Amino acid sequence: MPWPPGRPDPEPRARRLKTVRPRKAALAAHAMRHIEPGMAVLLDDSTTVLEMARRLRLARSPR
Repeated sequence: MPWPPGRPDPEPRARRLKTVRPRKAALAAHAMRHIEPGMAVLLDDSTTVLEMARRLRLARSPR
C-alpha cells in the first residue's frame, strides 16, 4: 500500500529499491552497452542508477 499523500515516507529508498527490479536491471544493462573503458560517467542517486553503478563496479573488478 502506498504511503499516504502529504506525509513523509519513512523508508522511501528502501521501498524504491524493491520496486520494478527487472526493469531497473534491463535499463542498467542497456546503459552499460554505451559505456567504454576510460569514459567519465556522471551518475545521480536514483535507485535505477544504483543498479548501473553496481554493474560498473563489477566491470572494473579484476577477473
